[in-house]
Amino acid sequence: MYKRIILFGVLVLALLLTGCQPSLDTAKSDFCDDLGTFGKLVGEYRSISPSSSVDDVQNAQKDIDNAWNDLQSSAQTLQSVQIDSLQSAYSDLQKDVSNISGDTSVAGALAQIQQDALATLQETIQISITTCSYGQ
Repeated sequence: MYKRIILFGVLVLALLLTGCQPSLDTAKSDFCDDLGTFGKLVGEYRSISPSSSVDDVQNAQKDIDNAWNDLQSSAQTLQSVQIDSLQSAYSDLQKDVSNISGDTSVAGALAQIQQDALATLQETIQISITTCSYGQ
């Protein structure tokens, strides 16, 4: 009888622990959704023009930063995905956007920001190809 109680307790504990952890499929789906949102927002840097204001660029960057935080969180949950190269490319983009100040024109920084955005998108696509399966 005592062994049955212990076995039952272990079984209940195992079920509880399993229920608390997201499944691999859910973690992967969340990561891929966050990766897609992040890539979409970075891609919107294509619409920045020399006449865009510094505030426009910095507001866009805030949205991207929020998406990046979500992506990092879901990458930690998934654990099997490496985003180091993406993080490096994104750090360059963040740095160049943060270097734009109110007295700097967007036109002067536009080429570098778009180049950094392209590098970030390339890394996003590479991770997407190796990790995510959209519509399959």
